[in-house]
Amino acid sequence: MERLTVSQRVYLTRVKLFFGHAGGNVAAILFGAVLILLVLNAAQVAVYKMAIWFTVMMIFFAGLLYLESQFKRITLTIDNAKHWLLLRASLGLLLSAMYGLAPFLMPETVALKDEMLMFIILSSLMTIACTSYSIMPMYYVAMNAVTMVPLTFYFSSSPTMMHQVMMITAIIWQLVVLKNAWAVSKTTIGAAYLTEELQDEMAQHLETKNQLEKMAGQDSLTELPNRRSLIERLTMMVAEAKRYHNDIVVMFIDIDDFKHINDNYGHAAGDLLLQEIASRLRGLIRASDMVARFGGDEFVFASANTLPDGLVERILQAMAEPFVLPTGDAISTYGSIGIARYPENGDSPSSLIMAADEAMYQVKTTGKSGFAFSNKQAA
Repeated sequence: MERLTVSQRVYLTRVKLFFGHAGGNVAAILFGAVLILLVLNAAQVAVYKMAIWFTVMMIFFAGLLYLESQFKRITLTIDNAKHWLLLRASLGLLLSAMYGLAPFLMPETVALKDEMLMFIILSSLMTIACTSYSIMPMYYVAMNAVTMVPLTFYFSSSPTMMHQVMMITAIIWQLVVLKNAWAVSKTTIGAAYLTEELQDEMAQHLETKNQLEKMAGQDSLTELPNRRSLIERLTMMVAEAKRYHNDIVVMFIDIDDFKHINDNYGHAAGDLLLQEIASRLRGLIRASDMVARFGGDEFVFASANTLPDGLVERILQAMAEPFVLPTGDAISTYGSIGIARYPENGDSPSSLIMAADEAMYQVKTTGKSGFAFSNKQAA
């Protein structure tokens, strides 16, 4: 799966946080609705109007909670995020619009104190909204447009001096609160970007570290473990063998007449052959065993178990199978193998490898393409 860009991941994070506030603002929404009902009741608004207003509020509110519950069940993706965001924002703005409608339910003879209470309630709710939805600034700006802007028009529709003062106050309040909220939003969104960028940087560092560790322990040509990894693995095998009296088998495998292949077909062909031999060896060993490139055309097999029946013969057979170069030339090669065992032939990684190496040279001196067990006694 293709990794999302930083902007896409930040967008998904913002949508998740946006939804996460729906349930958390239950108390504020209900408390605000009740306070507005008290103000409307004090202003002697008809009961049926208040009932209709509150019923519609609760319908939108229930829809919001239902949408929130459905959101928790889905897997948010960059493809469906906009759809869910629009649904959530639409319901939230409908709720906000009901708050903005509330002042217009009051009669013309409403007391000034009730209008002031309405302003306090709505401005407080908008302050909570600006704080809660700082991750989505366009949303609380839209909420302000359907809540505080209608209230401002309500005040401007009255010719009294006090209403004009309240209108100016409402305008100043909106400018100050929205300006400060926007600054908080920039910081919040910037922090989200910084978090994602840091995660990317950490992932890159980890990938680089893994690659360096892999390079340090892996032969670049054959992708087999290298000499360093072999020594580390054998060191652990020997330590466990000394504690639990296990067996260890080490085979030193050498390609016969490899120099002749390089001289006649070139080093590129030699590299291809080494890769092919490595692949064949890898396919013959058990998961618990290890085969490493020791250097040049030399490979070492190590196992903390007894030597499987017929494995040496299968290795020699695999090495003898012709290998066809990209040029169409077929290369036939053979191998010589020396075998050492713990504790008979050595009690350390270096002594076991040396014993197997010496046994391999015995094969070389007696005709090649075969194997021999070490007769060296451990010191």
